[in-house]
Amino acid sequence: MSAFTLQPGDAVQYNRHAYRIRAAVSLTTVRIEDCGTGQTLVVPVTALEASDAQTSTSIGDDILHAPDIMQIAEADWAEAKRRAQILAPLATMHLCPQSVVQQAAAEIGCSVRHLYTLLRAYRASGGTLSALVPSKHSGGKGQGRLSADLEAIIATTIQEEYLTPQKRMAQRIVDEVRRRCHRAKLPPPADNTVRRRLHALRADDTLRRREGASRARQKFAPVPGTFPPPSWPLAVGQIDHPPVDLIVVDEQYRRPIGRPYLTVAIDGYRRCIPGFCLSLEAPSAVSAGLCLAHAVLDKETWLAQRHLDGPWPIWGKPDDMHLDNAAEFHSEALRRGCDQ
Repeated sequence: MSAFTLQPGDAVQYNRHAYRIRAAVSLTTVRIEDCGTGQTLVVPVTALEASDAQTSTSIGDDILHAPDIMQIAEADWAEAKRRAQILAPLATMHLCPQSVVQQAAAEIGCSVRHLYTLLRAYRASGGTLSALVPSKHSGGKGQGRLSADLEAIIATTIQEEYLTPQKRMAQRIVDEVRRRCHRAKLPPPADNTVRRRLHALRADDTLRRREGASRARQKFAPVPGTFPPPSWPLAVGQIDHPPVDLIVVDEQYRRPIGRPYLTVAIDGYRRCIPGFCLSLEAPSAVSAGLCLAHAVLDKETWLAQRHLDGPWPIWGKPDDMHLDNAAEFHSEALRRGCDQ
């Protein structure tokens, strides 16, 4: 299965022939037009393949060869997101005007030749951010090079001087780190290194440590009210982890094992269920990610493996995801997974 867009006018392949999507017929079928003869057909979307312009690696290849996105430095991840914003419009063009390419290369800060390399990698990956991460160089930008002693000094200084009601400025923290390094006879880190540690702090935790839990709740807690209704399917998805009202017991000794959790995704447009994850593990970024993966993929294979009859035509990437304030929804792993 490949990842590609399904919008009217997009080029696709059906039975190894080139077609163009004319319109959506239902949730699971589209009308396509033969690019050569003009003949139209109504086919299931699962029978379509990406055209040459939309070539994407398969999901299996992604799993086998994709890098661990949590091992990518924060600065490199931010740069990949910036590059994606610039390259996304170019990736949809069959032919890119030279002036547009030169402008994009200037915005990214690379040569035109390197921009074409990035564009090919971005298209081949199906538009994933990890394809645009800057190349790793030994000791390069974003790589952790500080000793454990320096890291300890920075962390201790932040805890004792920055996360306090005194609300000391970033420059004060930089100066204090330098002073402590001098006392310990260690070379001080660069100013930007300390500032990056400050920028990486969670805003709600920083406010709670500086101004108290009440002020943090006032600013970051969800505000009760009426949610505006979405206007189309998959416009807004919502995820929650309700515990199941039963106790799972050991099959031999009948001793309680625990209550499972049902991580469920809900489409805000018609309140239908595009995906779920049932697990005995406590709610985490893993269960949320598995639920999202189940929601995005089509269900034909999943239903056939379980010998279940009937359609489940709800699948695809939601435009937005709304989550509550649970810790697993604030994890860096889930945020980067959604970015990817």
